[in-house]
Amino acid sequence: MFTKVLECPECSQRFNYEHEGEVFSDNIVCPECGAEREYSQFSVLVFCSECRAKLKIPLNLFFNPLLACPECGAAVKAAGAYTDDTVISAWESAGDVHNIQQTRMLQDGEFFDKFRIIRLLGSGGMAEVYLAEHLLLKKQCAVKLMRDSTTANNTTAGKRFLREAQISHQLDHPNIVKVFDVGCDSQTGYLFIAMEYVEGPTLNDLMRERQISEAELWDIMAAMGKALNALIEARVVHRDIKPTNIMRDKNGVYKLMDLGIAKSENNGQNEDAALTLDQGSIGTPNYASPEQCRSAHRADFRSDIYSLGATLYHLASGRLPFNGATPVETILNVMQTEAIPLKEYRSDLSDKFVNLLEMMMKKNPLDRPQSPDALLAEIYRKSSDTANDGSIDEADDDNNEDNSWFNKLIIPTGLTFSQRVKRIIQLLLLAAAALYMVYALNKPFIKAVQWWNSIPVKSSPGKTVKRKTVSRPEPVQNCFSS
Repeated sequence: MFTKVLECPECSQRFNYEHEGEVFSDNIVCPECGAEREYSQFSVLVFCSECRAKLKIPLNLFFNPLLACPECGAAVKAAGAYTDDTVISAWESAGDVHNIQQTRMLQDGEFFDKFRIIRLLGSGGMAEVYLAEHLLLKKQCAVKLMRDSTTANNTTAGKRFLREAQISHQLDHPNIVKVFDVGCDSQTGYLFIAMEYVEGPTLNDLMRERQISEAELWDIMAAMGKALNALIEARVVHRDIKPTNIMRDKNGVYKLMDLGIAKSENNGQNEDAALTLDQGSIGTPNYASPEQCRSAHRADFRSDIYSLGATLYHLASGRLPFNGATPVETILNVMQTEAIPLKEYRSDLSDKFVNLLEMMMKKNPLDRPQSPDALLAEIYRKSSDTANDGSIDEADDDNNEDNSWFNKLIIPTGLTFSQRVKRIIQLLLLAAAALYMVYALNKPFIKAVQWWNSIPVKSSPGKTVKRKTVSRPEPVQNCFSS
């Protein structure tokens, strides 16, 4: 029995974990925040059995027999005597932590395929991301490498990695991180994805630094609405929208990233089910929609709209919309309870923003905006009173409510098929009414012209000259002739 204290990579909370044997094949779910991650992303917290040094070790390295304590040299695998709740309490008061890091796949300055490695940006259980220079394009990019990918082409993890690259490559939108190359290095055998380098924080980092204003929240909602619109055009469902998967670059542009568990409807359902996770809920339950918690493979774009609403709720309030002591409790809360009203945390937010957020987080998918276009239409309509500074690009008018009469004469984007048919019928009826009004107004004039032409004119005594006929344009006479 493996019994250790683990640290979550998402929320950094510590918890006791029990597992049979030393082989991990399933993901681990954090009982604190509900995040479901690959086991190697979690860290083991132990004290060395010899010198009592604090050791923080990636779980996939913990069973390495050659791993030794950096203080005394004792085998780390033997450091298993202190694993109960006293570890968590003693961890805060003990000395410095020794982080035993996994060996990097590439070093700074090293040449890899067509790239020169500049520095490590981040590391996870399944991949490492490096800032690199593309030697042919002469520009910086982010290169994501899959760990242990020597034979990855024949593994489910390798196919999943390549599938992420294929889905990402077909998306070309300013609010989605662009993937422009994928391959396998001939010398190392590493699978890699080359993508756009975004210089800036994630929304999770931004939220920890300060409170996010309502104007920024409108901008985030609009940017992600556009990103979702690009996804639906490519028939892709993200399924993992959350603050850590949205970045803001140095120009203030928000970008959606990480399509590792995205569902592409261009592929067969069986193929998608085989390459995505087998658990009933994919992604982080705190942001997942009720239907995604029931069956992740049935989630559609409306589930992404819900996740975006849950993300904005967290960004606005600083609190998760749903949480529980265990992932199961979190999922039950998502499906059965309502989130605490946002106004209780942020009374400064406008009613229009709060109402739209509540609409996005409705339990029933039919009660949410039925497409990203419909969501954008709601954003531009409701944000008119709070976007007079031009923060929303499309909301250029000082007051869009003044132009509502014009909006009724066109077919706005984002309507469902039945709504579009209804709007077209309304426009046809309006056009017919306009034609009838033109006819009704012209009928007295036509009779007056006929009467005027029938009156004789006397030019001199004894002579009658026929009055010059007043003619109307031929098309008008033809249109209303009986």
